[in-house]
Amino acid sequence: MEQFTVILFRPDLDGVAAAAIAARAAGPDVEALAVGSQHLVGFFTDEAQRRLPAHYRLVICGLELVRTDWDGRLVRPALLDALRDFTQPIRWFSGRAWAPEDIATLQHMFGEERIRVRPDASSEAALVRELLGEADDRYADWLVAMAEDRLPAGPQSAWGKAWRHTIPFVKDDPPALAQAVGLLAAQKPQEIPKALIERAERTEREVLGQAAAAAGDAVEIGERRLIALALPRRLHPFWKEAGAAALRERDAQFCLCALSGRDVLALARREGLRVDLEGWARYVTDLMPGASVVERQPEAEILNVPGLKGDQGLLDEVVRLLIEGAHLLRG
Repeated sequence: MEQFTVILFRPDLDGVAAAAIAARAAGPDVEALAVGSQHLVGFFTDEAQRRLPAHYRLVICGLELVRTDWDGRLVRPALLDALRDFTQPIRWFSGRAWAPEDIATLQHMFGEERIRVRPDASSEAALVRELLGEADDRYADWLVAMAEDRLPAGPQSAWGKAWRHTIPFVKDDPPALAQAVGLLAAQKPQEIPKALIERAERTEREVLGQAAAAAGDAVEIGERRLIALALPRRLHPFWKEAGAAALRERDAQFCLCALSGRDVLALARREGLRVDLEGWARYVTDLMPGASVVERQPEAEILNVPGLKGDQGLLDEVVRLLIEGAHLLRG
């Protein structure tokens, strides 16, 4: 009898592809769950565990051991306590940079071979593919290629383009993402549900409309341009897509996206722009009491600025500091 497997994956295209590859390797008895890294501790609560079999394997694709959530609440101690008490076999794959002490801690808990953190991996799907599944599984190779936008013309036209366009705009819907993983894992990529496509298209129209309407005037940053954009709560999951659309709309290179009603800013660069934002973002947090970088992403820095949600002047201050610290942009 196949052992039941639970796969936790990050709610984005790479996470979906990685989870589908892991599901193919695990066998038919699988449950895939989309979860953000900052909410991972919720999976280990008694309430969540009671809904699962007494014995199962856990595979984690693309999540990180985070210290705080975006709203500045401490996450790491509770998550480590939960992991220390966790008795199921686990494999964990991440393609983002971790603090060395976090890697060492989890490898000590579960074994070095079971915690694979490779920030040099071309994608998390590629990392999972390297270590799970059959070596001659050509379709799994195609799932990696889909995640990395390099599918051959045939499958790209037949199904890759549709999935790449749909998944980013249903990332706020875990059941829809789990459905995507199931179809992709079962090698049924052309059976993308019409309802899923229509839902994604509606969300995309709303995101693009908000980006066009809410993006401020561009501010000169040397030879480049920065725009600020505020997003209502219902569109918070789509800050990356809204920011990219606003950058195109205003012909700018950097976007400072404020998540309305929260003390959270996302400082993002235009896709393909070879600039490191880390020093720029830390200049802001060093000069704003209580502010901190709460997450680094490949093309963005996520900042928590206490008091931001109630004081528009703080957003203006962040913009001023970004202009002042533009010399710290690297790349």
